[in-house]
Amino acid sequence: MYCNTRDLWLNSYRQKPEIELKQIYPFKPRKTKNQSIEEHQQEVRKRKAGKPPGYELEGKGNGLSMKKYTEKILPKYIQAVKTHKARHGRAILLEDNDPSHGTWRTDNLAYQAKKEAGIEPSKHTPESPDLNATEGLWSVIKQRLRDVEYRDEEDLMNKANEAWRNITQAEIRARFDDLPRRCRILAKGDGERIRNKLW
Repeated sequence: MYCNTRDLWLNSYRQKPEIELKQIYPFKPRKTKNQSIEEHQQEVRKRKAGKPPGYELEGKGNGLSMKKYTEKILPKYIQAVKTHKARHGRAILLEDNDPSHGTWRTDNLAYQAKKEAGIEPSKHTPESPDLNATEGLWSVIKQRLRDVEYRDEEDLMNKANEAWRNITQAEIRARFDDLPRRCRILAKGDGERIRNKLW
């Protein structure tokens, strides 16, 4: 079973925040390996001159809280798991180890909600970006959004959603097809990050 966390995440942030936003200016763009110093400086000047200000959340904890995850997002996953289990006899909810997911400890809202729904958390390593094909898709999104201009936060979210929708099945398949090679490299155990033209 696959729950589309990206759609849920983006849609949860499309709602108007309950906390105040303060105006900021976007971060200076990073220099890519193919850019000359002059090209990079020109891009920085262009951004400063024409880019509208961005926004940042004001107040403590700009990320997803466990309470919000448990109340707004987790019920959708629980329903998806139950539906899949009814159809196929078994289902696993695989989450990353974000603190809001409640996978680290058992005495929290998220863990208790999953337990009450009959969902056992799946034990897995906290991070493995070299074996997570989704990381390769994030690199596609970052590349497509790098030079995108936006008017406000909503416009940026619309463009991010559009970038996700435009990822092709071939781009997804290419990243999954690369996993066996990555597993072989990882098994050698030299500890270096695995890189190629995909991610």
